[in-house]
Amino acid sequence: QSTWDKNRLLLSGGDDGRLCVWDCEEFILLKKFRIKFSFLSIAIHRSGKLALTLDTSGSLKTWDLLNCTLEYSLHLKSKPFLVTWSPNYESFILVSEKVIDFRSSQNGESLKSVKISQECGKIQCFKSVTDSLFLAGTSKGDIVLGCLATDRLIEIKSAHETRVKSIDFCYDKKSLIFSA
Repeated sequence: QSTWDKNRLLLSGGDDGRLCVWDCEEFILLKKFRIKFSFLSIAIHRSGKLALTLDTSGSLKTWDLLNCTLEYSLHLKSKPFLVTWSPNYESFILVSEKVIDFRSSQNGESLKSVKISQECGKIQCFKSVTDSLFLAGTSKGDIVLGCLATDRLIEIKSAHETRVKSIDFCYDKKSLIFSA
């Protein structure tokens, strides 16, 4: 798992439990952290000052990228596989097999959670469309459009015969959804 920060940093995390912080201008390793567990997901804030990581122990960690230090670690009851920032970067999103959890970037507390129905299967991938709309691909081949404002699923469309592993959204006039 790696994330490219347009300002200058690359973060890479692997099964070996290493999180590497790279300077992209000269492509040199700035700092290497080691934890006991594999990394699942990395999300850099658009400010370039902090990053969030998830690992296989179920921990959410906040990293100070200016000082290359771990700020805090929170052990989560759920086992999310993805962390991402909301489009406005005022909150972040944790995605697990059945729940999409929107959390405050100030204190990490849950703001809202949206559950995916059992009929859809497990969430495989996720994409924010706006601050209130999101898309999720499921293990049963469905694409789900959900709304954070109403805490409900707006539409469920059968898209594939098997699981949807990747999903993206094109912000042009046609609002196209790509899935694989």
